[in-house]
Amino acid sequence: MTEAPKKSKRGGKRAGAGRKPKGYTPPSALSGLDLKAAAIAATPDEIESGARIHARTALESLKKVMLNSDSESARVAAANTILDRGFGKPSTDTGIDMALPLFDQVFLKTTPGEMMEEARKLAPLALAVLDKIAQNSPSDSARVSAARALLDRGLGAVSTARLESYRSDAKAIGKKDLASAAAASAGEGTDWGDDLNPGAALN
Repeated sequence: MTEAPKKSKRGGKRAGAGRKPKGYTPPSALSGLDLKAAAIAATPDEIESGARIHARTALESLKKVMLNSDSESARVAAANTILDRGFGKPSTDTGIDMALPLFDQVFLKTTPGEMMEEARKLAPLALAVLDKIAQNSPSDSARVSAARALLDRGLGAVSTARLESYRSDAKAIGKKDLASAAAASAGEGTDWGDDLNPGAALN
């Protein structure tokens, strides 16, 4: 009985491996694009109509990236772009419930309603993708980006925090005030010095 020949543990020749012929140009996303023609094309008076021609393919491309990309950060970005197109950017959370008057009317004037509706149909899928990445991604940055996107969508983007300014009528506490307060409280066994001067503990 003859033994079967042992299979090589090597993976064999990889597709695309080896020396490339002279003048070889690797394929890319721009393969087939006439760059010279695009570079000398007439400057448009406005950009909207020219870009609108590509809107449907752009939305379809975002959907493909959101579902199939090897980069989960790219998936998050694609899902966010779809949600932006369907519902606009997240509102700003100032801690107060805010209405956005005439939002829909303004948005419809600046965005073709048809593409907005198509993007809205993809919204549940986009939210599900963001939730899955936020919970399960091995990339911490992707998880944070996805979680932030969900929080911004649900609660509004967080506005810049500002420290409350001190009351203008509040009297500054000087050394004499501190000494008087300390002397007055000495009999009670209370040390007001550090409480009245929070910076003292840092010195």
